[in-house]
Amino acid sequence: MSRQAVHYKETRYWHKSSEKRTPCKILPYALLIHAIQRILLRQGKWEDFQHWRGPGDEPGQFPPLGEAEQFDLRGIHAPMHDVYDGWAWGAIQAGLERRRGGRWGMEDVNVQQVTQRFVSLPCGLVLAINIDWFQTIKGSIHSTGAMYATIINNPRAVRFLEEETILVCVIPGPHEPSLEQINHIIEPFIRDVNTLYGGKSSLQQRTAYLR
Repeated sequence: MSRQAVHYKETRYWHKSSEKRTPCKILPYALLIHAIQRILLRQGKWEDFQHWRGPGDEPGQFPPLGEAEQFDLRGIHAPMHDVYDGWAWGAIQAGLERRRGGRWGMEDVNVQQVTQRFVSLPCGLVLAINIDWFQTIKGSIHSTGAMYATIINNPRAVRFLEEETILVCVIPGPHEPSLEQINHIIEPFIRDVNTLYGGKSSLQQRTAYLR
């Protein structure tokens, strides 16, 4: 058997004439870029991601909204039906890069020197990222984790459906990883997000951006 096909570590106990096999931890990971490309290949999905746009929300070169501007546009007593009605949706700025500020702090720097509202890009996709653990084995303590993402641009009625949810990775148990281990686990995901944040051509020859 080749080493590539071995999914366990073998420990031999010569004094007991026995051996112990410990399964290696495997981290299944779905490439975020490919997952979004597959979603965009669905008929009508591009239009679904644009459904929230109303008058004044057309794609173009618009600056991020200030809080006062949002109230001027919608009115301070206007009802909020979804995340798109909140100030933060229009306040997201494109072209930012997170850099270390001081020994412990982080800050977002406008490295591209542009003033662009992120959701005013032709396909500025906003993700909600979740991570949670659950018991997979009854009668035993074995915690398995899942990291998944949903696209907020989707209509609210379908946003959290199974087919609209991207299962990014499954985190093996039996125990929850430490903070340092989680940083290593999400590293491939961060690379994909950074690539998409700079703009990535989809299989439909359209460009998607991610925040």
